[in-house]
Amino acid sequence: MKKSVKAALLSALVIPGAGHILLKKYWIGIALSSSSAAAMCILLLQFIERVQQVLENIRSGEIDPQDMHAVMDIMMSPSVNSGSLVTITKVVLVVAWIIGIGHSYLLAWKQERK
Repeated sequence: MKKSVKAALLSALVIPGAGHILLKKYWIGIALSSSSAAAMCILLLQFIERVQQVLENIRSGEIDPQDMHAVMDIMMSPSVNSGSLVTITKVVLVVAWIIGIGHSYLLAWKQERK
């Protein structure tokens, strides 16, 4: 397998920046990996917060645990506190992923040509 394909696949399937680390471009790889990991942590924390909100509503009796539509409505409703944060985080994650794939492929392709 070509190094360019391997680097792009690592960045696409593992985490953005993994392809850069393979190509020994450590600072770029660490920057992309850490920004992606931070974005994933923020999204995970928001998800956990939403699940806790649903569980509190179930415990208080506001929602019937058998009513999946009510649970899904709460899970999918936009949160007042975190709407823009989640949107920005998703954009950062997608941009980091695209840059990680494209840039690692381009760097490896240039190395292969030499």
